[in-house]
Amino acid sequence: MSSLNSYTAPYSPREELANAITHGVGFFVAIAALVYMINVMPAEHSLRQKAGIVVYGISLILMFLSSTLYHAISHPKTKQLFKRFDHCAIYLVIAGTYTPMLTISIQGTLPDMLLVIVWSMALMGVVFKAFYAGRFKRFSIISYLIMGWLSVLVIYQLYQVLTLVAFILLLLGGAAYSVGVIFYINKRIPFNHAIWHGFVFIGAISHCWMIAGYVLAGGGLSPVNP
Repeated sequence: MSSLNSYTAPYSPREELANAITHGVGFFVAIAALVYMINVMPAEHSLRQKAGIVVYGISLILMFLSSTLYHAISHPKTKQLFKRFDHCAIYLVIAGTYTPMLTISIQGTLPDMLLVIVWSMALMGVVFKAFYAGRFKRFSIISYLIMGWLSVLVIYQLYQVLTLVAFILLLLGGAAYSVGVIFYINKRIPFNHAIWHGFVFIGAISHCWMIAGYVLAGGGLSPVNP
């Protein structure tokens, strides 16, 4: 396990303030989104489907909260601890975002298998990050992207059942996360991490809008091509 005493802040105080604010806003939006989704959740949904929505909402809250605290706290040991939480939460929110789509929008053998795969990868990622939060960064980025783009395995099924707006939101969210990685890895760009956070916020809001406004409410279950 990497030492909690070996942490060196990679960002200036102004950058850390921007990093904390960008995801602090996301934290409050995520709370509001979960409350909304619970309130509009159709009674006829199965326990599995309802649990999927709650898991998704909690994973979104945890991602924004852990990131905000990591960047807001200045105490080295505590900051390093929340860095671990922050990196672990990324795996959880990727798997959490899949869950409503694979339990409500589409069902069957392939969606079930994909759900098992992404959650297995997420749990392995959490264990990995718990021990190596500051190491193997390239591997971490690649694993995040692979998890996200495994959705191509069911993209046609989603295309068949989602409305055009919902499908565009799905693609927009994936694109925002992916493009944001360019800024995440480019340390020479001033406020690169805050910019990355902005893309994460766009991606998260796009997927949240899709799930809360279309998948959960039933508005996303009309074919794109009538």
